[in-house]
Amino acid sequence: MNWALISQIGSIIVAVVASVVTFLNNRSNNKTVKELELTKQKFAQENEKLKRNQAMQDFKNNLISNFLGDLASCLNQFGDINNLR
Repeated sequence: MNWALISQIGSIIVAVVASVVTFLNNRSNNKTVKELELTKQKFAQENEKLKRNQAMQDFKNNLISNFLGDLASCLNQFGDINNLR
């Protein structure tokens, strides 16, 4: 038996198997990276939606606060309605 030839064939088989495993791992990693990117995009979209909703709520609260402040200012300025008569 030619041990040098057998060891070369064994080395080639190991190299082919290692290449196949590396290819499959890279393919799996690429799929995982794509899924993470989609998850990041969904998170960013949800975050922007929450920010918009919070901004709208803050704006509404600010309007209500301004209205109540103006109403209180008017009541302080003109006093009681009975005093106006």
